[in-house]
Amino acid sequence: MRCNRMMFRIFMLILLLPLLSMQACAHRERISQEQFKVLSNELKACKKKEDSLTRDNLVIRKKLKESRDEIGQLRSKMDRYQMEKQTLLDKNIKCLEDNKILLKEISSFQSMMQERGERTLRINKLYEYAVSCLKDERLSGKIYIVKLNDKLKIIIPQRSLFPTERSAWITPTGNRLLSKIATCIKTMKPGYIEVSGHTDNVPSTKGAKMLYPTKWHLGLSRAIAVVTRFEKMGIKSDDMCAISYGGTRPLSESSTPEGRSMNNRVEIAITP
Repeated sequence: MRCNRMMFRIFMLILLLPLLSMQACAHRERISQEQFKVLSNELKACKKKEDSLTRDNLVIRKKLKESRDEIGQLRSKMDRYQMEKQTLLDKNIKCLEDNKILLKEISSFQSMMQERGERTLRINKLYEYAVSCLKDERLSGKIYIVKLNDKLKIIIPQRSLFPTERSAWITPTGNRLLSKIATCIKTMKPGYIEVSGHTDNVPSTKGAKMLYPTKWHLGLSRAIAVVTRFEKMGIKSDDMCAISYGGTRPLSESSTPEGRSMNNRVEIAITP
């Protein structure tokens, strides 16, 4: 009995197996079609999205190229502006340096003008004092006092110092005159004194040439004689110099005794 039932079940299973296989295939086929349809739709959507992305990509690429071109132009402008900025900085630095030089020159000019003003004031004071101190000698024509821009000059003609036009020996009257001038100069407290000897341009005699071979020697001997007298009067030798101009700086024509006396002179230049 049990065997029969078992056999029946096996038989029925054998009969139903093909039917079940057919249903499974149909089911699988129906599922595959639905999946294909879904996948097709998804593929179309992806394709559409791809096309959209491709268009967007083209737009983005175009914008990117435009942006790169714009960046390149901006970099070129920036480089040009940087060069212009550097040029302006260089010009500014040069202007600052020029301004420093100009300010230095202005300061130097102001100092020079101030110093010149102070020197002029000192010269004026020296002139006023010298005119007052040597009033009688000046009025009698023994000396001449000249005020220059940077110094004061006392001009002593030959007739006030030396006995002849070919002499460098100072007369007693000339020594007294130099003593008075030295006293005035010491009161002035000058910065420097230049004593220059001058001569005329008349040819020297043979006897004069034995003592003074040239006019330069005669002029220098006259300057040294005055400097020596000043030194004896207490003026420091370091504050003085003796120089000869010979006959190179005449003040007058040598055709008259008065003219020759002015040319055979001694000049005392006093710098404050």
